[in-house]
Amino acid sequence: MFENQKILCFPGWSYSLKIKEWFGHEVECIDHFEQMDLLTDKEKIKSLLPKNEKWGLLTWSMGTWMGLSLNEIWKDNPPSFWIALAPFTNFCGENAVKEKELSLLQKSFKRKPKETLEHFRKKHGGVSVLKNEIFSDSNMHCLHTSLNSLNNVPMIKSKISCPVLILYGENDTLVSRTMVNSFYGLCTHAEMKVYGELTHELLYEEPECIKNDLSLFMNKVF
Repeated sequence: MFENQKILCFPGWSYSLKIKEWFGHEVECIDHFEQMDLLTDKEKIKSLLPKNEKWGLLTWSMGTWMGLSLNEIWKDNPPSFWIALAPFTNFCGENAVKEKELSLLQKSFKRKPKETLEHFRKKHGGVSVLKNEIFSDSNMHCLHTSLNSLNNVPMIKSKISCPVLILYGENDTLVSRTMVNSFYGLCTHAEMKVYGELTHELLYEEPECIKNDLSLFMNKVF
């Protein structure tokens, strides 16, 4: 499906499991904890970009931020495709998360991080594959820090020229449809698939359906 291209994968905020493959294709996964280090260092972000080879981009939720950051610097070597699952783009500004909801999450996480994370997952999907994740104290600290450090960062609004497939669950309680639409508006060549019964964890809820839509998209791109 992906012509043996290198695939960079950026999962979301509360996801620590290392994704090693994407429907049978090997991927290079940079989790949220590594992403936070990269977002403060432009040179490190640049070092991720493949040179003189085809590559693809896979982002989920808050990992979209990394994709938008890379979009500003990839210049003459853009990805041949970008798969964006439930694209979360900004905590502040237009179409952002509600300020009151974010404030409550920050306060709760500071008091009871593990309990807050468990509640967060149950609220926004909570499928079994994520329930057994174990977070170290340093990772929990990183999650709390990122909520505080990113809450004033507006959406990056550079135009995206590569082919993009946006996958979104209509029952997503974390990423709003207006936020997804604002991301879609940045894309010059994009398709959007909206699944009526799925949540923020759509990938694990209907993998075969998503695989089929991926195949259709990739056949058009290549």
